Amino acid sequence: MLAQARHDSTSSRTRIQNPRRLMIARGIWVVLVLAAALLFILGMGSDIQNNLRICPQPPCEGVTQPVLRMVDPRLGALLPNGFWVIYFPLLDAVLMVVWFISGVVLFWLRSDDWVVMCLSLAFMLLGAYYGPSTIGVSDAFPALRLPLLLVFACGMTFTLVILYTFPDGHFVPGWTRWVILPFALWELMRGAGFYFRLPFYVPPYRIAIFIITLVFLGTGMYAQVYRYRRETSAIRRQQSKWFVLGVSAAILGHILSTTFLLLFTQPHIPVSISLIVNLARPAVEHLLLILIPLTVGFAMLRYRLWDVDLVINRSLVGGVVTALLALIFLGGLLILKSLLELLLGDEQTTLAAMVSTGVVALLFGPTRRAVRHFVDRRLYGFRFDLNDLRQAGIADGKIERPGALTGTTLGAYDVLGLIGKGGMGEIYRGQAAGETVALKILPPELAMRDDMRERFSRESRALLTLDHPNIVRLRDFGESRGIHYIALDLVEGRDLSAVLDEYGRLPLGQACTIIRDVAAALDHAHQRGLVHRDVKSSNVLLQAHNGSYEPTYRAILTDFGIAKLHETSQSLTGTGAVGTIDYMAPEQIMTAREVDGRADVYALGVIFYEMLTGQRPFQGNAASVLFAHLQQPPPDPRDMLPELPPHIVEALHKALAKNPDERWPTAGALAAALG
Repeated sequence: MLAQARHDSTSSRTRIQNPRRLMIARGIWVVLVLAAALLFILGMGSDIQNNLRICPQPPCEGVTQPVLRMVDPRLGALLPNGFWVIYFPLLDAVLMVVWFISGVVLFWLRSDDWVVMCLSLAFMLLGAYYGPSTIGVSDAFPALRLPLLLVFACGMTFTLVILYTFPDGHFVPGWTRWVILPFALWELMRGAGFYFRLPFYVPPYRIAIFIITLVFLGTGMYAQVYRYRRETSAIRRQQSKWFVLGVSAAILGHILSTTFLLLFTQPHIPVSISLIVNLARPAVEHLLLILIPLTVGFAMLRYRLWDVDLVINRSLVGGVVTALLALIFLGGLLILKSLLELLLGDEQTTLAAMVSTGVVALLFGPTRRAVRHFVDRRLYGFRFDLNDLRQAGIADGKIERPGALTGTTLGAYDVLGLIGKGGMGEIYRGQAAGETVALKILPPELAMRDDMRERFSRESRALLTLDHPNIVRLRDFGESRGIHYIALDLVEGRDLSAVLDEYGRLPLGQACTIIRDVAAALDHAHQRGLVHRDVKSSNVLLQAHNGSYEPTYRAILTDFGIAKLHETSQSLTGTGAVGTIDYMAPEQIMTAREVDGRADVYALGVIFYEMLTGQRPFQGNAASVLFAHLQQPPPDPRDMLPELPPHIVEALHKALAKNPDERWPTAGALAAALG
């Protein structure tokens, strides 16, 4: 299982890194797409022209495929000729537009990914081939037979490549890579027989040709089923499942279309049934073909296929905002123009356009924020907007005068000097009655915010209920001259984040020691109904031992400012974002999920991975990390540390499970699994 986890990314291994190769690949894409678009336009014209011709009884000499799609000549008397001229080309146009748009969107989102590029080309080339009558173009423009042949062969070949490599770019099974070249040659030969009217492409041999082609494509479907059955990643199984569903629907549509064509278009079939079949058969087939891009799009949106869901989010926002503002502008322009002309007379287009532009400019910001809020909260179901991620779990206030309290007094404490700065303010060294403490200060500029005062007060109340050697101990709390403070035990040492910045990573023994200490602290808090919700390396202090960092030091958990009592679900940040995104469990992100102590277990797993490897499991900007927490399996630390024992990796991956029910039930259970 863990070996498979090393290949869970659906994007990093399929990117074209070389700039020159990327430029060449994009150039080839543009050339093929332009050729497909030209052939589509010519094919539509050929379809309409040939549909105008009358075929009294199929087969007809000199009459090409589009006319014969109305296989029952009796139908011409039931509906006007103009209907049959438009019906089939209209279905083809809908199919081609959907596939072309899907191909363009894929290319726009991930033009640096060769798997995405192949799928994009397969959509567009096959859309041009299966849509309008390419054989009609071949007959009308003999010089285009070679381009038609290349478009056909490339479209089919890219289709098989996708079947073998979707979604991660790996040929599975490995032998499938050797099938591509024979298949490409076969498609060139098959297309040459089709477009150049070679002798072997006649009815007695077409069944054999169809069967051979089906065998090739059947290996592709076998490859997808084989991949699905052997895949251990739930996300990748879902990605493959939806793709296979779309392809299977398209195959089913083709089979049903062919079957109904043979069974219900014979002379003895009532003309009414024949009419229904001729109308429904191509419509159903085209609809099922459209399911392929739709299912791929669903896999991208729901299961983070090729990491494009964030791009889709921003595209939705941009598209909706543009459409809304365009409607407002046009509607306002027309209404204002009419009103101004009624009031002022003469032509008032310029003034109306200026006023409409001003209104749109004023509405742009609020509209964009409203749409983003809707997409993030309603479509994705997040607890917060993506734009709030930079504020997740921290105060966005700025300390105006750092260190300004040095030399003053707060209650019974003399403020000796600044130690550092935390998420809610500054931390000073204080002294009272001969004892030195750490004074955590909420500065006046932050104390004006209700949410920050409540968060500060909550930390005091939380620490009052806790008494554990691995949790920083509360000495006192109060307010002096409008300044809120908490007096804590002074821990001589540095936080884990600073240690990792200096040393990169820690030995396995030291990392396990820290995990045991923090796990004991978390279990103590959880037993008293508290969920920390912001467990991270900077909130773990390492108590020094003889000035060194050895396995004998003690890890102490701090910062219970956003700790959550089980009976309350109040959000303190004002945005709904609670915690730090790099360590945030999936259930802290999604509105519909409950948050309990297992969210802290997930964060502890992130810390463990960070200590072992020197980096957090998910990298990138805040939004990318968020989606990774939701959908991307954690990387295998053995990619960087091959010597890690299997039981350590198993314990780590279980701590980082997306579903809380699949994680360790307690932090102590994770610590015990480390041995």
